[in-house]
Amino acid sequence: AEALKSPLVRVKCLYLDTGLNVAGAEALVNALCVNTTVEELRFSGRFQNGCMAALSLGLSSNATIKKLTFYCGLNADDACVLASALRSNKTLEKLHLCNYKSIGDEGAIALADTLLQHNKTLKQVRFEFCGIGNNGAVAVGRMLAVNTTLEVLNLENNHSIGNKGLIAIAQGLSHSALVEGLS
Repeated sequence: AEALKSPLVRVKCLYLDTGLNVAGAEALVNALCVNTTVEELRFSGRFQNGCMAALSLGLSSNATIKKLTFYCGLNADDACVLASALRSNKTLEKLHLCNYKSIGDEGAIALADTLLQHNKTLKQVRFEFCGIGNNGAVAVGRMLAVNTTLEVLNLENNHSIGNKGLIAIAQGLSHSALVEGLS
C-alpha cells in the first residue's frame, strides 16, 4: 500500500487476490487517498469483519476509481456499508458483485436505493449469484424507473427472483430509456 503513495507509481488496475484484514484495508484506503492513478480495484479472497467499513471511507471520497469488483465473501451488512459509501462517490462507473449469495434482498435493496436516490455516475451494475429474491428485484425495478445513468444491469443467476420481481423489473425498464443491456 505504501508504494501506491509514490508519485512515480502509475498503477491503473489493482487486483488483490488475497484475504484482507482491517489493517490492510485501512492502509489501502490511506494510499488511495494520495494515489491519483488507480482506476480499477478488484478484490477476491476473504474479507475480515470490518474491512468493508474501512474501505468505504476511501470509496466515498475517492476521485479516480471507475470500476470496483468484489469476488469475495460479502454479506448483506457489507452491501449496506458499500451502498452508504456509493452515496457520495462521484466517479465510480462500474460495480461488479459476484458470488455473494449472502447479500440477498437486504443488500440489494440498500444498493438499489442508493442508485435510485444518490449515485449519479454508475453506468454498469452486475449482481451475479447474489441471492437476490423478489423484494430485492422490486427495489431494482423502482431504481430502473428513475435512474438516469445506468446502461447495463446484470442479475444473472439470482434464482430466487420470481414473477413478482420480474414484473417489477419489467415495469422499471418500461420507464427507462437508458438501460441498453439486461441479463
